[in-house]
Amino acid sequence: MLVALDADFLLLLLDPDAKPPHDPTTQRPLDRAKERIEYLIANLDNAKTRIILPTPVLSEILNQGRPRRSELHRGPPQAFAIQDRLVR
Repeated sequence: MLVALDADFLLLLLDPDAKPPHDPTTQRPLDRAKERIEYLIANLDNAKTRIILPTPVLSEILNQGRPRRSELHRGPPQAFAIQDRLVR
């Protein structure tokens, strides 16, 4: 199974200063957004699910300068591998 992530999701995963989105029902910032994302990533990893990042997502993150490009090598809290490959 493949799962694609969007820029907002990736930003919350990579940038500790990223602000969570607002919950549409309460109009307040989503509770424990970063913890929820980390939990989802852990479950996807346990299920051996491949996560893909569409090129526009990476472009958006890098063009915003968030997180700083020099810090991208540190990655998210848990280890993951990046494969540069076209998925069909």
